[in-house]
Amino acid sequence: MNAGESRRRGARRSLGSAPAGQGSFPDDSMDLCPGRGLGIPNTLDNCGKVPNPLQSDRDLDGVGDACDSCPETSNPTQSDADSDLVGDMCDTNQDRDGDGHQDTKDNCPDVPNSSQLDTDNDGVGDECDQDDDNDGVPDYIPPGPDNCRLIHNPNQKDSDGDGIGDVCEIDFDNDSVADSYDVCPESAEVTLTDFRAYQTVILDPEGDAQIDPNWVVLNQGMEIVQTMNSDPGLAVGYTAFNGVDFEGTFHVNTVTDDDYAGFIFSYQDSASFYVVMWKQTEQSYWQATPFRAVAEPGLQLKVSSLRNYKSQQCFMVERPTTIIHCLQYM
Repeated sequence: MNAGESRRRGARRSLGSAPAGQGSFPDDSMDLCPGRGLGIPNTLDNCGKVPNPLQSDRDLDGVGDACDSCPETSNPTQSDADSDLVGDMCDTNQDRDGDGHQDTKDNCPDVPNSSQLDTDNDGVGDECDQDDDNDGVPDYIPPGPDNCRLIHNPNQKDSDGDGIGDVCEIDFDNDSVADSYDVCPESAEVTLTDFRAYQTVILDPEGDAQIDPNWVVLNQGMEIVQTMNSDPGLAVGYTAFNGVDFEGTFHVNTVTDDDYAGFIFSYQDSASFYVVMWKQTEQSYWQATPFRAVAEPGLQLKVSSLRNYKSQQCFMVERPTTIIHCLQYM
């Protein structure tokens, strides 16, 4: 996939977190320079792929808090059956607002905010925080609204009287990227398209019929290619949004194969996401039991529950910096 440009709208959220460097990063793809700059040898580092100079480990399971899927519950194996970045030992699957974050880890448990963005780092997500930048001026209600919602500016200075404060006139989210060039002008955590960080999700329900998918990232993260006819597997980026506009090119470089190709969105775990997929010809599944499944050609939009699928092979690729997932089924 060749990435183009994205524009974010609505709420945002980091699913495990790619650009911000938080969460669990089980893949080699996460570590561009393993251990560099920390002074801690990889063999002694309790988070070999995530910078954590303090080596904090609250649950004493040998896995540092910075990369522990259950930082307060001992889980040395880091097992995560549903690939939602919450370890099985602390995974309740209780999510009353349905945003993909279980209530115990959601900074707005009653308000959907899949990005979990918390601009002022006060533990309350922006979507349910009345003062995102903690400058004493409410975001929307009197004596607001705040003319720079994401930048601390208690004086609300607005020299040209256009309703936008001077300190955020050019760079609304204060990420040092001008809004005219910023792919996500209301999130300081995302500035560029980058496919280099992703979580691998293996979906093969029948064993090792074929090899696992292989992704090759090119052009400094702007392009990603899946090179194998493989077992089911996903590559899902760590950054998510409630809403995002994304533009890019999806290229299929064969006229002989008949696999599905497309993209997914609203990924919450390995059993819950939406998929838009295209297939050029009809294909029958090679096993006749429990029934003979037939894949139809054309464009389809589906809600997927992969726990029930046996015939599909998935290749998903998501841009960690502006969360779009792409997929290929067998």
